[in-house]
Amino acid sequence: MNATDAHRTLKQTVSVIMLLLIATSKSPAADNASKHQKQLDQRRYVYLDWIVDNFSPLEPTMKPLDGRAWSLNQARLFLNKDIAKANQYYESIRLTNDPDFMGIR
Repeated sequence: MNATDAHRTLKQTVSVIMLLLIATSKSPAADNASKHQKQLDQRRYVYLDWIVDNFSPLEPTMKPLDGRAWSLNQARLFLNKDIAKANQYYESIRLTNDPDFMGIR
């Protein structure tokens, strides 16, 4: 093996080692992002749980395309609560072309 081949082999070996070190190391930024994502997930769960707890008693007074009813049943599906009620809601409503309701704007 000549000097050029040995140098090329050494560079490839070092490159592989560097890639392995980078892949296996955790950066503080990644840990912070992970912590932030966990906080967001916890807050989302609390918020959706609040929607189910507070909108469920109002459900009998809601019209089918009431935004609260839509939100309530989305939260039920996300939280895996009262799935039968949520499915019945979505099977029974007729969607509208109202851009405000459909979130088009």
